[in-house]
Amino acid sequence: ILYGLNRKDLINAAFGSEEYAAEAYTFLPNENPFHTDNVEKYDFNQNKSKELLEKAGVSGLTLKLGYSSNDVPSQKEDAIIQQNLKAVGINVELAAGESTAISQQMKNKDTDYDMFLGGYIMGIDPDT
Repeated sequence: ILYGLNRKDLINAAFGSEEYAAEAYTFLPNENPFHTDNVEKYDFNQNKSKELLEKAGVSGLTLKLGYSSNDVPSQKEDAIIQQNLKAVGINVELAAGESTAISQQMKNKDTDYDMFLGGYIMGIDPDT
Protein backbone atom coordinates (compact mmCIF):
# COMPACT_ATOMS: atom_id res chain seq x y z
CA ILE A 1 0.00 0.00 0.00
CA LEU A 2 2.74 2.48 0.91
CA TYR A 3 4.47 2.00 -2.44
CA GLY A 4 1.17 2.93 -4.08
CA LEU A 5 0.81 6.33 -2.38
CA ASN A 6 2.21 9.52 -3.89
CA ARG A 7 3.30 11.51 -0.84
CA LYS A 8 4.11 14.62 -2.86
CA ASP A 9 0.55 14.75 -4.20
CA LEU A 10 -0.79 14.26 -0.67
CA ILE A 11 1.35 17.12 0.65
CA ASN A 12 0.29 19.42 -2.16
CA ALA A 13 -3.38 18.56 -1.60
CA ALA A 14 -3.24 19.15 2.15
CA PHE A 15 -0.88 22.12 2.31
CA GLY A 16 -0.93 23.61 -1.18
CA SER A 17 2.83 23.29 -1.55
CA GLU A 18 5.76 21.09 -0.58
CA GLU A 19 7.20 24.26 0.96
CA TYR A 20 5.05 23.72 4.07
CA ALA A 21 5.63 20.02 4.72
CA ALA A 22 8.27 17.38 4.11
CA GLU A 23 7.63 13.83 3.00
CA ALA A 24 7.10 11.81 6.16
CA TYR A 25 7.91 8.18 6.79
CA THR A 26 6.72 8.10 10.41
CA PHE A 27 3.86 9.75 12.22
CA LEU A 28 6.19 11.75 14.45
CA PRO A 29 7.43 15.14 13.25
CA ASN A 30 11.18 15.77 12.97
CA GLU A 31 11.07 18.03 16.04
CA ASN A 32 9.76 15.24 18.28
CA PRO A 33 12.51 13.82 20.54
CA PHE A 34 11.34 10.28 19.68
CA HIS A 35 11.51 10.82 15.91
CA THR A 36 14.00 8.74 13.95
CA ASP A 37 14.94 8.59 10.30
CA ASN A 38 16.04 4.99 10.84
CA VAL A 39 12.89 3.45 9.37
CA GLU A 40 12.20 1.54 6.18
CA LYS A 41 11.09 3.96 3.48
CA TYR A 42 8.59 3.11 0.75
CA ASP A 43 9.00 5.56 -2.10
CA PHE A 44 6.19 6.00 -4.63
CA ASN A 45 6.38 3.06 -7.03
CA GLN A 46 3.03 1.78 -8.22
CA ASN A 47 4.63 -1.01 -10.27
CA LYS A 48 6.33 -2.31 -7.11
CA SER A 49 3.01 -2.07 -5.28
CA LYS A 50 1.24 -4.11 -7.98
CA GLU A 51 4.07 -6.64 -8.01
CA LEU A 52 3.92 -7.17 -4.23
CA LEU A 53 0.13 -7.45 -4.22
CA GLU A 54 0.26 -10.02 -7.01
CA LYS A 55 3.04 -11.96 -5.27
CA ALA A 56 0.92 -12.05 -2.10
CA GLY A 57 -2.09 -13.29 -4.07
CA VAL A 58 -4.14 -10.20 -3.25
CA SER A 59 -6.80 -9.19 -5.74
CA GLY A 60 -10.19 -7.51 -5.56
CA LEU A 61 -9.32 -5.92 -2.22
CA THR A 62 -11.63 -3.23 -0.85
CA LEU A 63 -10.59 -1.14 2.15
CA LYS A 64 -12.76 1.27 4.13
CA LEU A 65 -10.99 4.54 4.95
CA GLY A 66 -12.38 6.61 7.81
CA TYR A 67 -11.72 10.32 8.05
CA SER A 68 -13.14 13.43 9.67
CA SER A 69 -15.82 15.03 7.52
CA ASN A 70 -14.99 18.53 8.77
CA ASP A 71 -11.29 18.32 7.87
CA VAL A 72 -10.91 19.81 4.38
CA PRO A 73 -7.27 18.69 3.88
CA SER A 74 -8.28 15.12 4.77
CA GLN A 75 -11.05 15.23 2.19
CA LYS A 76 -8.52 16.21 -0.47
CA GLU A 77 -6.03 13.58 0.67
CA ASP A 78 -8.68 10.86 0.77
CA ALA A 79 -9.52 11.42 -2.89
CA ILE A 80 -5.83 11.06 -3.80
CA ILE A 81 -5.44 7.93 -1.67
CA GLN A 82 -8.50 6.45 -3.37
CA GLN A 83 -7.15 7.31 -6.83
CA ASN A 84 -3.60 6.10 -6.10
CA LEU A 85 -4.72 2.78 -4.68
CA LYS A 86 -7.25 2.18 -7.45
CA ALA A 87 -4.30 2.39 -9.85
CA VAL A 88 -2.68 -0.60 -8.09
CA GLY A 89 -5.88 -2.63 -7.85
CA ILE A 90 -7.18 -1.69 -4.40
CA ASN A 91 -10.66 -0.22 -4.09
CA VAL A 92 -10.94 2.36 -1.31
CA GLU A 93 -14.35 3.12 0.15
CA LEU A 94 -14.30 6.62 1.63
CA ALA A 95 -16.23 6.92 4.89
CA ALA A 96 -16.46 10.42 6.33
CA GLY A 97 -17.66 10.86 9.88
CA GLU A 98 -17.79 13.37 12.70
CA SER A 99 -14.29 13.73 14.16
CA THR A 100 -15.14 12.45 17.65
CA ALA A 101 -16.90 9.39 16.23
CA ILE A 102 -13.97 8.65 13.92
CA SER A 103 -11.55 9.06 16.84
CA GLN A 104 -13.58 6.59 18.90
CA GLN A 105 -13.59 4.10 16.02
CA MET A 106 -9.79 4.30 15.88
CA LYS A 107 -9.71 2.93 19.42
CA ASN A 108 -12.28 0.20 18.73
CA LYS A 109 -10.59 -3.12 17.93
CA ASP A 110 -13.82 -4.33 16.30
CA THR A 111 -14.18 -1.31 14.01
CA ASP A 112 -15.62 -1.67 10.52
CA TYR A 113 -12.86 0.58 9.16
CA ASP A 114 -9.65 -0.79 7.68
CA MET A 115 -7.68 2.48 7.66
CA PHE A 116 -7.93 5.95 9.15
CA LEU A 117 -6.58 9.28 8.05
CA GLY A 118 -5.69 11.59 10.88
CA GLY A 119 -3.04 13.87 12.19
CA TYR A 120 -0.64 14.17 15.04
CA ILE A 121 -0.79 17.15 17.36
CA MET A 122 2.10 17.51 19.74
CA GLY A 123 1.40 18.36 23.32
CA ILE A 124 2.31 21.71 24.76
CA ASP A 125 6.07 22.14 24.62
CA PRO A 126 7.46 25.13 26.52
CA ASP A 127 10.51 25.21 24.21
CA THR A 128 8.51 25.80 21.03
